[in-house]
This record gives sequence, structure tokens and C-alpha cells, in this order.
Amino acid sequence: MKKLFPIVDASSSDSGAFDCVLEVLVRAGRSLPEAMMMMILEAWQNNKNMDPHRKALYEYFSALMEPWDGPALISFGVVDIPPKDVLKKGRLNPGMMLLVDFEKHIVVDDDELKEQYSLARPYGKWLERQKIQLNDIVDSVQESERATPAIAGTMPASNNDDNLENMGIHGLLAPLKAFGYIAEALEMLLLPMAKDGIEALGSMGNDTPLQMFAQVTNPPIDPIREKIVTSMECMIGPEGDLTETTEEQCHRLLLKGPLLSIEEIEAIKKMNYRGWRSKVLDITYSKYHGRKGLEETLNRICAEAQDAIKDGYSLLVLSDRVGLIVESVEPREVHHFFTLVGFGADAICPYLAIEAIWRLQNELVKKYFKSSNYGMMKVLSKMGISTLASYKGAQIFEALGLSSEVIEKCFAGAPSRVKGATFEMLARDALHLYELAFSSRAFTLGSAEAVALPNPGDYHWRKGGEVHLNDPLAIANLQAAMSNSVAAYKEYAKHIHELNKICNLRGMLKFKEVEVKVPLDEVEPASEIVKQFSTGAMSYGSISLEAHTTLTIAMNAIGGKSNTSEGGEQPSRMKPLPNGSRNPERSAIKQVASGRFGGAKPGEGGELPGHKVIEDIIVTRNSTAGLGLISPPPHHDIYSIEDLFILFFSFLFQSWFMNSNPRARISVKLVSEAEVGVIASGVVKGHAHTITPCARPWPSFPNVAIAAFLGAEEFGFSTAPLITMGCIMMRKCPKNTYPVDIATQDPVLRKKFSGEPEHVINFFFMLAEEVRQIMSQLGFRTLNEMIGRSDMLEVDKEILSDNEKLQNIDLSLLLRPAADIRPEAAQYCIQKQDHGLDMALDQKLIELSKPALEKGLPVYIEIPTHNVDRAVGTMLSHEVTKRYHLAGLPAGMIHIKLFGSAGQSLGAFLCHGITLELEGDSNDYVGKGLSGGRIVVYPPKGSHFDPKENVVIGNVALYGAIIGEAYFNGTAEERFCVRNSGAKTVVEGVGDHGCEYMTGGTVVVLGKTGRYFAAGMSGDIAYVFDLDGKFQSRCNPELVDLDKVEEEEDIFTLRTMSQQHQRHTNSQLAREVVADFENLLPQFIKVFPRDYKRVLAKMKDEEASKEALERAENEDEVELVEKDAFEQLKKLAAASLNEKASQKVEAEPVKKPTQVSDAVKNRGFIAYDREGVQYRDPNVRMNVWKEVMEESRPGPVLKIQSARCMDCGTPFCHQENSGCPPGNKIPEFNELVYQNRWREALDRLLETNNFPEFTGRVCPAPCEGSCVLGIIENPVSIKRIECSIIDKAFEEGWMVPRPPLKRTGKNIAIIGSGPAGLATADQLNRTGHSVTVYERADRIGGLMMYGVPNMKTDKVNIVQRRVNIMADEGVKFVVNADVGVDPSYSLDRLLEDNDAIVLAVGATKPRDLAVPGRQLSGVHFAMELLHANTKSLLDSNLRDGHYISAKGKKVVVIGGGDTGTDCIGTSIRHGCSSIVNLELLPRPPQTRAPGNSWPQTTKMY
Repeated sequence: MKKLFPIVDASSSDSGAFDCVLEVLVRAGRSLPEAMMMMILEAWQNNKNMDPHRKALYEYFSALMEPWDGPALISFGVVDIPPKDVLKKGRLNPGMMLLVDFEKHIVVDDDELKEQYSLARPYGKWLERQKIQLNDIVDSVQESERATPAIAGTMPASNNDDNLENMGIHGLLAPLKAFGYIAEALEMLLLPMAKDGIEALGSMGNDTPLQMFAQVTNPPIDPIREKIVTSMECMIGPEGDLTETTEEQCHRLLLKGPLLSIEEIEAIKKMNYRGWRSKVLDITYSKYHGRKGLEETLNRICAEAQDAIKDGYSLLVLSDRVGLIVESVEPREVHHFFTLVGFGADAICPYLAIEAIWRLQNELVKKYFKSSNYGMMKVLSKMGISTLASYKGAQIFEALGLSSEVIEKCFAGAPSRVKGATFEMLARDALHLYELAFSSRAFTLGSAEAVALPNPGDYHWRKGGEVHLNDPLAIANLQAAMSNSVAAYKEYAKHIHELNKICNLRGMLKFKEVEVKVPLDEVEPASEIVKQFSTGAMSYGSISLEAHTTLTIAMNAIGGKSNTSEGGEQPSRMKPLPNGSRNPERSAIKQVASGRFGGAKPGEGGELPGHKVIEDIIVTRNSTAGLGLISPPPHHDIYSIEDLFILFFSFLFQSWFMNSNPRARISVKLVSEAEVGVIASGVVKGHAHTITPCARPWPSFPNVAIAAFLGAEEFGFSTAPLITMGCIMMRKCPKNTYPVDIATQDPVLRKKFSGEPEHVINFFFMLAEEVRQIMSQLGFRTLNEMIGRSDMLEVDKEILSDNEKLQNIDLSLLLRPAADIRPEAAQYCIQKQDHGLDMALDQKLIELSKPALEKGLPVYIEIPTHNVDRAVGTMLSHEVTKRYHLAGLPAGMIHIKLFGSAGQSLGAFLCHGITLELEGDSNDYVGKGLSGGRIVVYPPKGSHFDPKENVVIGNVALYGAIIGEAYFNGTAEERFCVRNSGAKTVVEGVGDHGCEYMTGGTVVVLGKTGRYFAAGMSGDIAYVFDLDGKFQSRCNPELVDLDKVEEEEDIFTLRTMSQQHQRHTNSQLAREVVADFENLLPQFIKVFPRDYKRVLAKMKDEEASKEALERAENEDEVELVEKDAFEQLKKLAAASLNEKASQKVEAEPVKKPTQVSDAVKNRGFIAYDREGVQYRDPNVRMNVWKEVMEESRPGPVLKIQSARCMDCGTPFCHQENSGCPPGNKIPEFNELVYQNRWREALDRLLETNNFPEFTGRVCPAPCEGSCVLGIIENPVSIKRIECSIIDKAFEEGWMVPRPPLKRTGKNIAIIGSGPAGLATADQLNRTGHSVTVYERADRIGGLMMYGVPNMKTDKVNIVQRRVNIMADEGVKFVVNADVGVDPSYSLDRLLEDNDAIVLAVGATKPRDLAVPGRQLSGVHFAMELLHANTKSLLDSNLRDGHYISAKGKKVVVIGGGDTGTDCIGTSIRHGCSSIVNLELLPRPPQTRAPGNSWPQTTKMY
């Protein structure tokens, strides 16, 4: 065998690799059919109808090798056969084989062939004897040996733990921190998976995944609706010899999925079962090995693994002769799992994640496994792979940022273009995490730091955490610039440029200096540059109509391009204006997913939730209001470059309303990944005009220039234009609760939209002007001159020097100009595609149809067709649509009779007025996008086969059909009527996956169906003739009910369509059904989507209510006639006037509640009103010095106020520029308060705020001014919630002294005991330093003690209480210490006694006013009044008279700020006779002024 190696040449194609393996199997003695069956298995695991012997054969083969996932078809040929000589017409089903035996002159049937090989050996008995089940291994190990081992660094959970201190995550914090768990990962990923059993939804993208993506020739699979073809099962353990067929070959362990429970992994580690033993290799190393430890440990593991293999262990590591099982604390997310499996792991036990979930609720672990397995299935399906066995070890990843040494040792064969981090750099990260968990400076038990997981904001932005390209400052600057503020735009551009340096590889690049520059006036104008800009594919439905049309109007105004995305746009937007000019709301780019509207993401099929499907959207997408829309992935009609070619061919002459354009350019999106150039070249061969790489955001001016230098000719923008219209990156798109109407269909929120086309236009022109500046500096006059000039870029060494990991990055491959590789090749598009349209059969049809087109006369045409005639009727539909628009021609005006075998896409987008009648058969995609026409197909006259048992049309017929009729006298192949949204059709049998994703239309199947009928079907009805009684087993029941055909409307529809089928095709089967309709009716099944049924029932109820109301009104009219009509009319008129008057009153805004019994979070910000801090009765409080605020206790009010928080993806309240200076994690503690988790809310608050009892009382709350809700409503009552959290904490006894566990031996002196000094002292004391605070006053507290009056913050119960806690924690306080004046506290002495001094002093010298009368008596500085008053109040309750009294005096307070307010409150409590407040500035407005836009601090009266 060694002489045969390598069996597969690494440089060969998929087909070449397949041929090599097939040849080896045949040469080893297997027959060709057996070898083919072994390599390309049917999807057998979930097929309940498969013969058990055949299933056993496939399971045995799966023990030998994984299935060869990918090829759609191996080989085929075309031979012309006269119809009379055809005995049977069929199709090659998925996994089906057709064997022609030239020696025996027979065609071997697939079933016969599979039966022959499945019965050749007792495969079922072999498996029964040899296959090992996981349960067998678990049962073989004693229960005591399967006990869960302790995890290092954890606190054991106990039933005696009354305070639950060690339950939840508290007892696991150390290992969670050590292995990179963050709060978001738990809250947003793990817990939703464990709670709901599915992965959590997100929006606005996550820019981290780097898995490769299936494109074009091996398209993705939908694992949700087509899970019948998927499997997570996998055989693991020693593999046998591929060349032999013996019983021992299937002696392997079967796993139902790759995840193992702790009990299972413990059993495997200790097993000794039927000759199977496992060897556990320790993959940890001591921190004392430092940065060398990682690579040293890898070498040790490899050596130990080799020794273990020689010793005969069955389960181990990294070998094709043993199994690899990973038991680790690190993996916890789907991405981690599929990466491990993709690089060869057989199974994974994520024991720390299991432990964390178990501590919350034991039964949730199963749901976590379920959702993880489902998530992995979604991932591998994106590669077009249907089984885990095929994905395992496939290495379908591109490495980014790993050095060559790491790739060669750990990920050999994985593409890595830029190099990067070494083993030592990776080890440094591991050591850093270890230090976080097991810090040398241990936190005090129970402190916020000790119980908090890091939350760097990987998904939602957090201050000081993970850098996001669209952070609050960037968003605020960009929105400020949209009023055409060049200064604000420059701030935005500068900030984005800095973020790019941190976020993106391209941020490491800079422009080379050039000697020859170009004057700016010689550079092409911005008006030309913006024409090369376009907006991204954001569908109407995912975003609102207002946002969608605003983008379109803006792009049309500048000559750029907007994109409909796959949701389409309203027909009204496509109509020209009355003067004949182009509608400004019509998008230039029509994006389609596989040839139809209504889609979304590739790979798993996007989904538009039903609550976002409103009336306007159902018109656009041809659906029903309230029904969720599921987008098929592109694999339904794209398997090859040839499929792309026919798709493009159809698009050029499709009949979407009045937008047909033979001169249109076809653009194909491809995922940016390794080898994408090879795929792109194939797509271009398929006659695409433009390739659009899908990459990360490119929102700023340097990126446009960089993209051009790297080869881009046009530039797309998505997020930035949305932000210009008001988007604030909520990341709540699926919830339909977007507060500023960017991504919502809620009618209330849509009224809040404030975006203007001018905002988008301003952004693009300012961007273009900056591009012009670069062009001028670099010597370019036009953008075209820049394309492909990567020689103008170089790596910025200064950026590399700031980050160790970047120092090894190599961008030389990226920066090598294409002109160096192929000097003769053009750098940008210079040649147009030739689609050969002049040779199309439709050219003849158009000529023959001129009487109908030009004069409206009926036309009948007979003409032969061949399988090279693509999209017959589509160009003709274009001509009809161009003249007659959507209405088309009268039915049957153009009747075309075709003879022969039609090519692909017969009647694609066929419009009203055209009938295509085909005597013969047709290839795939018949009637794709049918738009009003009629298609009839029946077998050739003279053929002898039974049509209902034979195929007349290929795959994917009526895909995305909108309206029209189709009748097929024979059966259809796979995927019939996928995403049908309005066509009516009759067919005599269909293959697998019929009526997938169907949202409208009516389908009658007069025969058998394949498997998974109605998967994802959400609208309208199908009627299936269940002659053999097996339809229920072939239907996917997830979304549909199977009902009897009993309603009169159903019976009428079924009978009528059967009659029409007989009329158009002369079908014998239809004739039999119609003739015996009453008797055969019970054998028909009505396939009725449940959601559609619900919507129809609701509509029926509403209609009945309407009719009842109308009847009541009619009865009133009859009664009116019988009475004195004139008098009665006067009464009705008066009542009507009263009703109108009451309606006017009701039209006023209804006050929303601030208290309900059980507040709901979803839409809480819409449903409930703000209730801020409550104050005591002024008549009471003005006579006492107690705090003016009412105490807030947990209850319905605070639950409602926290329910109003929207948990923004980009929380502006949390940022320091205009929000919370310390960066309080406001959305997090608001959510915890809503969930009644007050103790955790306290911990979250104390992470960033030392003294929330201070800030909750005296802070001016800039967080509320920058609250996102403040854009449209009153902001969230953040200050009240914050104060309530800390007040409850003191009340519950949670706030207790927590001295540091050990001292560092360092002494720190802090001068000043105001908020800054106390906070500094608190932080330094926590780290273990010995801290002394010096204060010149007689009490500690500074501003909080003597600057803020007692009625704002109680000095004893609030300030002194905190000082006492700090003293008990070890902080020393010295009062009456006038540092620098008193010799006892000289600077020299402090320096001598301390290792460091912190100055935290405030200015005590007031700002004076040089005005006449300033020298008069009775004029005082504010702090003289306030300080003396508080001191006297505390010393003697004002009885000592040592304060400035305002009693009986006329008081004038100069200054209207907080301090002036304090003086007013103090004077009133003294009993002043009058008071006047003077303020220099004008009175603030009632609402935000134009210069005080959100998110700036609010300046309102």
C-alpha cells in the first residue's frame, strides 16, 4: 500500500481526488458499483422508509470511511431517442445509481442493484455483534468511578449553601476567568441555548468567524427544513482496512453527536471494554514554564501519544488509527466545537460549560447539547456537507494571524496568508487569563471584583472592552456631520481611522509618499466619484419602508446605486413618474437569491419573523400578513457554473414588472476567503459582469482608496448610510422594536423616523472629497488610475511596533500587484460579456409574435425546441412587459406549441398573455418566477409509457413563481414549487422536497410525492392524492396539518383544477379522477400550514364581526323608517356630533402607565412611561433638612422602569463622552433589576462605581441625557434605579466591610477626602495598600460633606456611613490636617512616611465678580453659606448660630446652576422673606435645541 501513497494529490480538484480514491477501491478488488455506493451514500440515517438491509449496508460502509459529501452528479450523457422507443422516463434521485451492463445488455434498476449488494453479506448481524454503543461503555464502568471530578479553583456546590453563594457561577468564577469566559458569552450564548434549546438570534453581524463558506459548485444545505439528509452521528475509534470487507471492520464506537457529558467522558477515561482502552494525556502545564510552556507541552503530548498508540490504546489523540476525545474547560460555543471537530476531534466534553449550566438548572444541560448539535449542523451545512463524519478533520478553515510554525505544527494544510502570532505570544494570552483568575492580588471575598466575570463587550459595546468600528463616538460624530458639518465629519473620519488600525488588517497599511502630486482641481470631481458608490443589500422587511426608500432616493440623486436586497420593493416604486422620468424610489440594483424575491442569508435560509410581515410587505413578497417568511438557501437551483449561466441568462430578460433591461449587469456575491479568485474566475466564465466580495465594513475615506489599490472598482456601504439616517446599532432588528424606525415595521415606531436623503448624500460627498484629497496627494487624477495599484501601499511599521502579535504579520502576498504576476492583464473591466442572446430561440418567437405585440392580435406558433434552448419565452415576456407593463396581454393572446426536449428554465418569468405548450419534456427550472403566463407539458404523442409513472420535467420547477398556471402530464423531479408564492399547478407526482418554503398559490399532486414534502411551507394549500396511504410518512409535519378535503371551497378548487389539467394536457389520470371524483375524494389530503390556517381563521372572525355590525346597522335603519324619521335623524345627528367631540378629546396622547402588576420587557419602552425620582411634598420638605427624595423600594414601579431599558447594542448611556463618566454598566444592572436579581445588580453596579449612594443622589445623570430612548421618548430612569439598588443593598445588609486579604506593604497618602479622594482610597485599599486620607476640614467627605447640602445627601446616614465602612476596611482618616501649612503634615514628612502621594484636592478659592456693590455687607460666596450651614447643622442642629442665616431676609442668588439651587433651598429652609434667582444665560428651551442634539447632555428647562 505504501507504494500507492499519496493516493490523492493535494493539488487536484474535488473530482480528481474522487477519481483517485475510486480507482484505489476498484483496484483493491471492490466492484465499481460497490465502490460508488461506499463513497456516495444515500442519506440513510433519517430515512424511516429505507429497507433495513440497505440501511445496514450503508452503516457498515460508514464505519470504513466518511461519505464523499459534495458531488451533485458524477457523469451523464445525452442521446436522442425517438419517443415511440422510450419505455420509461425517470430521474436519478439523490444517491441513486443507474448501471448499464454492456455484457448482459441490461439496465440494472437502482433498487435491484442495492438489494444485490445489501444481501451479499450479513451486514446487520455484523453491526449487531461489533458496533459499540456509548451506553455500553458507561454501563461497563461502576457508578462510583463515573463521579464528576472537582474542577480546580471551584467552590463546591452544596445543598446546605443557604445563601447560594457557591451556586450559579459564583463558585466557578476562577476557572471561568482562567479560560476566557465572559459575561456576554453566558448571558447571550450559553444560557439561551440551555434555556430554549436553540441558538440565540443576533443582528448587525459579528465580524469574527473565519470558517470557509460553500459557494456555487458545492452549495449550502438548509439544516432546518432538510434535516432528513443531515446527521450528527459518527463512528470513532480504530479504523479498518478500506480494501477488506470483514466483520471486524465495524468494531467501532458509535456516537450520536460529538458532545459528551461528564459521566460519559469519565466512563471513557476509565473503560476496559471489549478490548478498548483509553489513554488520558494531560494537556495542561505549569505557569512557571512561562511563555515557552505551550510549545514544550505540545511536544510532550505528541511524544506521549505515539507511545500510547504503540501500547495498543484505542482512544487517544491525533491519529487515523485511534480516536481523539477532547476533555477541556475551554470549548463552550458552537464555533469552538466545530473548530475542534474540523481539525480532527472525535468527541468533546466541555465540562466547565456543563458545570456552569448544571449549577443553574440540571435539566438544561440536555437542551444545551441539543442546541449545540443543531448549531454545528448549521455550520457544516454551510459547506454543503450533510454529515458530521464528512466534516470531521476536513480543516475547512482559513487561519488568520497565526505564524508559520504554529500552522505547520498544529494546523498543517490550513491556508494562512498573513502569518502572525507565535507559540510564545499565544502562551502569553493564556498566562494573562490565568492571572485574571488566580491573581497575585487576591480580591476580597464577596467584593464586586471577586464575583464578577469580565464583560469586554464582544457583542454589545462596552467601555474599555473590545473595540467596535461603530462605537458611540463614531456614531455620534457621523450623525452630527449629516447636517453638512465638515468639522464633525472630520472628527468622525479621524476616529474611524484610528479604530481601523485596531480592528482590521487594512488598518496596518499606509500610503507611500510620492514626489509628484496632482493639483486638487485636476482630480475628478466628487460628483463622478460618488457614482461608483452603492448601498448594501438591506431588504425591505428587515429595515423599514422609510429607511429603504430614503437610501434609494439618495443614491439615485447622486448617480450611485441602491440595492433592493432580496425583499424586493413595492410595484409602485417601479412605475415611472407622470412625466415619464425614472421614479426616484426605484432601486438600481435588484438583488435576488437564486432567482426570486423573499430571501435573506445564504447557507441556512434567512427568516423574516411573522410580526414584521405587514400588509405592504405581503404585496412585495407575495405572501400573507403575519406569516413568517423563510428564505431557501441557494442550493435549490445552483449546483454549477452552468446553473449560474442559465440564471444570468434568465435575468437579462426577466419580466419583473417594467424593469426588464437586457443591458443590465449581473453581479455575484462571493465570500472573501482563500481561493475565492478561482471561484470568481468560474463565475465570470458563467458570464457574470461583476464580482462582489463580501467582507467587513469599509466605512471611511482611506479604506476607499485602499480598496481601489487592491483592485476594487466600485464600493458598497451598508452600516454607515444607516447610521446617517439615525441608526444607533441597537442590534435588536429581529425583535421589531427598533426605536428610531430603521429596522422595524411597528407603525408606532415608524413614525419616529427622522432620516433624510440629504443626510446620506452629505455623507457620500464628504467621503468623496476626502478621497479626492488622497488622490491629489498620491498623484492620481481618476479612481480608475488607482485600481490594482497595490504598490502604492505599505505596512505602517509604527502600528506594528505597538503590538507584539502584529510584528510577525506578513502582508506581502496581499500587496503584490497583479501587474507583476500578469503584466499583460487589464487592471479593471475593459471588455463586455457576450451572452449569445442573438442566437436565442426567443428572437424567432419575438418576430413571429409581432402581431400580438404591436396590434393586439392573437398568435399561434408551432416550433421545435432542443435542450440548448434556454429560458424559452423569457425574452418574449420582456417584450410584452416593456409594452404592457404588469398587466401583460389578455390570456392566451400568444400561444406557442413546442416539440422536443426543452432546455433549462422553460418559461422562466413568463408573463400574462403567453401560453407555452410543450409536447415532450423539459430540463430543470420550468416556470421559475412564473409571472402570469401558462405552461403546459405532456409526453409526445406516440409514446407508450404511463405519464404518471414517468418524469416530464426536471428539478426546481416553478421556483419562486408569483402568479400563473402550470399543468404537467407526468411527474416532476426534486424541489417542485419551492417558494411558490402564487401560481396554480397540477402535476402527477413529485420528487423530494416538494412545496418547500411555499407561501402562496395552489398545488395539486395527482400521485406520489418524495420525502420531506411541505418543509418550511407557510402559506396557501396543497392537495395530494394519497393513493398508497404513505403520504403522511413522506411529509414534514413541522409547519403543516394534514386535513381531509371537506370544505366546499376546497372541493370546488380541487375539482376545477383537475378538470383544467385534463383539458390542457388530455391526462388519462385526470380523466379518471374527474370521472370518479366523489369516490376518490377521501383519498385526497389537504396540506394546510398551521400559521396560514390561524391567519385565515382570524380573518374569517373579523369578517363575521364586520357582517354582524352591518346587519345591526341595517336593522337600525329599518327601525328608523318605522318611527318619526325626522326626529330620529336629529337625534342621530346630535349623537354623531357628540361622538366626534369625544373623538377629538381621545385624539390627545393617552398617558402611558407607570405602574402595572407585571411589566413586560418586550416593547416596554413603548408601553410604559417614565417615572423618575420622586420628591416629598414641598410644603413638608421645605421645613426640614432631611433628603428631599422619596425612598424607592423594589416593586412594580422599578420593574416597569427597568423594563423600559432596551439593552442597546451600543449603549450611549455607558460611554464617557456624553454619558456616564465612570462607565456604569447600565443596561446590565437594569436587566438584573427587571429580573428581580438585585444582588447581582449590586455587583454589576459596584464593578464601576465606588459610591453609587452618592451618584444616585447628586449626579446630574448625563447617562439619561444620552439614553437612546431619549431620542423618541422620555429616557429610562437610570438614576432612580441606581439609587434603589444601593439603598436596597444597605437595607439587606449586603454592604459590609471587606478588608483586603493581604497587604502589599506599600503606604499611600491621599490628600483630600472628596469623592475623588475617597474613590482613590477605596481602590488602592482593595489592592492591599495601606491608605491614609488627609482632610483639612473637621469631617471626612469634602464636597459630599460640606459642599452638598443635607437635603440632597444625608451626611450621617449616607456619607458618614460609607466613611465608617472604609475605616473598618482599613483606610485611615486624618481630619483637620492642613497639608503644606501645618508642620505636622508637611510634604517632606508625607514623602518620608509613604511610598506615593495622591493629590485629590479641589479649589477653595471662589471666582469673584468685579461689580459695583460687591464690597457691601451681606454679599457672600455660596460655599461660605453652604459649608457653615452644614457644619452647624451637624454640630448643633443650627442651635450654635455659627452659620449665615437668611431668616426674614430678601435673598438674591446669582447663578442658576446646582450650587445656586443649593443656596435657594438653604435660604428657604432658613425662612427668608423672598428670594430671586439671577442667571446670566437665557432660559433653556423646553425641548432640545438644535445645537444640543442627542446624545449630548440635555440642556432643557
